Amino acid sequence: MPVTVYLLYPVVAMVTTVTASVMVYFIYPALLVKWYIRYTVYASGMRVNHVHDGDFKYAYGEKGEPKIGQPTMLLFHGFSTSKDNWVPVVKKLTADHHIIAVDLPGQGGTTRKAKDDLSLMGQVRRMHQFVKLIGLDKQPFHLIGQSLGGTIAGLYAASYPDEIEMLTLICPAMKMPVENEFARELRNGQCCLMPTNPEEAQIMFDCCVYKKTKFPKQVLKAILQLRKPYAEIYAEMVTDLANDENGVLLPQSLTKLTMPTQVIWGEYDQLMDISGVTMLEEGLPNCRRVDIIKNCGHSTNLERPGSVVKLLLQFRRDLGKSS
Repeated sequence: MPVTVYLLYPVVAMVTTVTASVMVYFIYPALLVKWYIRYTVYASGMRVNHVHDGDFKYAYGEKGEPKIGQPTMLLFHGFSTSKDNWVPVVKKLTADHHIIAVDLPGQGGTTRKAKDDLSLMGQVRRMHQFVKLIGLDKQPFHLIGQSLGGTIAGLYAASYPDEIEMLTLICPAMKMPVENEFARELRNGQCCLMPTNPEEAQIMFDCCVYKKTKFPKQVLKAILQLRKPYAEIYAEMVTDLANDENGVLLPQSLTKLTMPTQVIWGEYDQLMDISGVTMLEEGLPNCRRVDIIKNCGHSTNLERPGSVVKLLLQFRRDLGKSS
């Protein structure tokens, strides 16, 4: 075989790979996004695991090992996302911390059942089941929740206070003292977090961040494809969030949160009005820190992960729970 032909093999392989990638990008862009997400999870140091209770499967990521004197960080993500939403934060946390990021019921890789109880308290009960399955209830842990995950974290801590060493609430979803545009639209049956086309998907991203980024149409199509299997569950959750009775569950439970608590909020949060900060600060019996992240919207984990990590570790150092 001529040497020149042999040398063309890598070029042919590269062209084939590029051609295949371009075809996937235009025909099924969700596949490329899936690959990218898997890579970022791997690069963050998280190991993806599963635990079962009968036919119900919980998916979660784990980094580091438990250490005496350093409570495990259990992370609850927000609405219509997954444990992957914590990747930028987990990546910046060193492996000498023990971190578990779980997919909430009906989201990510955790089981989706049409008749499962996806109410706020239903999800709290499912998360308690998960905690017991992995043995995390053996010693108190640091519970951290963002957005919807913040609400579930607060209600979890109110229901099982003996399990919680410390609590961090990041812009939790609840009824705020000030009703902003998002809350008004939600009350009227509209939600920018439920896109049905690429244009609406762009609006969804814009609502979540302070610094706007224009995404390629194929990426927006990919996001819609990835969300499609969860559409009915997301719709059910939105209906629950719009219910005033659910909106006041966390505010009504604040007096039960006697553990050291930290509140984090994005300065320009368009979804959860920043007036919630004052309500939490005044209502929590043991509020140790209130931290406002400058130039940040609702998606604190994605937009300012370095700031989130810095504040979490400072809270732990304040309580002597971090190296």
